[in-house]
Formats: sequence, structure tokens, C-alpha cells
Amino acid sequence: GNYQATRTDINAAWSDPVLLPGKYGSENQSPSTKLYRHDIQLTTSGDLYLWESQDGVTKNNILLYGKKNGSGWDPPVAIAGTHGDNSRGETQLWVSRDETKLIFNRRGADANTTLKYFSRVNITDAWSSETNVPLNGFADSAGLSVWGEPTFTSSESFMLFIRFDTSVGSWPCDIMYAEGNFIDGYGPPVKLN
Repeated sequence: GNYQATRTDINAAWSDPVLLPGKYGSENQSPSTKLYRHDIQLTTSGDLYLWESQDGVTKNNILLYGKKNGSGWDPPVAIAGTHGDNSRGETQLWVSRDETKLIFNRRGADANTTLKYFSRVNITDAWSSETNVPLNGFADSAGLSVWGEPTFTSSESFMLFIRFDTSVGSWPCDIMYAEGNFIDGYGPPVKLN
């Protein structure tokens, strides 16, 4: 399930975690259903963005959106223009502070990762069609680009992420960062850990 903790200010202690309501919390999520909802992002408008793994692995993943509704949220719906199927899945989304950029990963059957983004002029507009973000030097020595958890600085000129090395049996990972932007792309990445 997914939980929320709050605090009154940056110096205060966090509250005890509270399970989010309905499908945002634990509804229908379990090893038996192989359905999980991940990486919930609360935006400044109060809306929620997240992704759902419908088979518990890396396929049939979809991006979801929940509109703020009073003290809760409307049921999550798929974000228009995204969809999962048996050969790919969309995961690990990130939404800009003003909600005009939505960045996400698309994974192929081999776990290879492509960075995509949608944009819009303002929050009431529909998202644009997906666009690939160019990446330079993200592949490991085996030629695969298996990485995840993209997050961006407030200037959006640096991307932080985790990259896996598929040339080693246990797929060790490194914390990386890359300079760039959504239009021109990011890379080459620099190892932080």
C-alpha cells in the first residue's frame, strides 16, 4: 500500500504514516492480484500522479492521474496517450511543479528504458503526443539502457537516476546524474556513488 506522512514545517517531526484512501492506498493491491500502484506524486494543485503495475513485473504498466476532490481524490484514470500492453510498460513518471511537463520511462520486454515526455501550455490543456528525450551514454557495456527513478532539479537542467549494469549477473546499480534538458536530451551520465 501507499502511505502519507505530514509535518507542519521543514524543521518539524513527521507524523505517523497514514494509509491513503481506496485505490491510492491498498485497494486490490496484493501478491495474489499481482497489481501494485507505485511512486505517487502529489502536485501543487493537489492532484496525484502515479503508475500501476498490472502483472507485478514490467509489462502492462500504465500511468494514472487522480483529480483532487474536496478532502480526497477522484478514482485514478489512465493518462490519455499512454497505455500498457504485453510488450512494454510505462513507469516512473515525474510531473513538473506547474504540471506542464510529464516525463516517464517506457520499458521494453528486455527492460531497456526509453525516456518520453508530454507537454502542455497550461494545466487545463490536453497533453501533447509523446516525444522521445535524447539520451547520450546511458547504455551499459552490454549495450542495454536499463535505468529508472528519474527525477529533476527545479531548473530541470539535471536528471538524477539509478542505472543498472546488465553485464554483471546481479545487475548492480549506480546513482547517476546527467546534465541537459527535455528538448536537447541528457548525458553523458556521471556516477555519484
